[in-house]
Amino acid sequence: LSLAVFIFFTIISIYIHYKIQQASLPSSSSSYSTTTTKTNNDDDKRWTRLFYVLYFDMVLLVIRSVYRVSEYSLPGYHNAISLNEGLFYGLDIFLMLIIFALWIPFHPGFYLSTTKGDQKQQQQQDAVDMNELSVVTIVQK
Repeated sequence: LSLAVFIFFTIISIYIHYKIQQASLPSSSSSYSTTTTKTNNDDDKRWTRLFYVLYFDMVLLVIRSVYRVSEYSLPGYHNAISLNEGLFYGLDIFLMLIIFALWIPFHPGFYLSTTKGDQKQQQQQDAVDMNELSVVTIVQK
C-alpha cells in the first residue's frame, strides 16, 4: 500500500512539474514585458530546483525502501542484513539524514515568500479573523 501511494505521489509530482513548465513557456504572441519574463524565469528556475531536490529525495527513499523490504523479507530476524549495523546506518539512517538536510536550504517556504507589505497585510487580516472568532465564541457562550 505504501509503495502504491509513493508511486501515485511521484506521478502527481512529475505531472505538476510538467504543467508548471508548460505554463511558463512564453507564447510568440504574448506581450509580456522583459522584467515580467525575467521574474517569471527566475521563479521557474527556483521551482525547478525544488522539484529536482524532491526527485533526488524520492530516489533516496526508494533505495531505503528496497533495503527495508530486503531486511524483512529474508526469513527470520537473525539474517545477514538485519544483523549488519553498517548497512542499517548507511542505508537507513544516513539516507534519511540526507533527505532531511536537503530540505533545510530548499524549504518550500522560501519559494512561497511574499513581500513585506503583503506579509503585514496578511498578519493584520489574521488578527481581525482571530478577533471575530473570539467575539463569536463569547457570544455563543
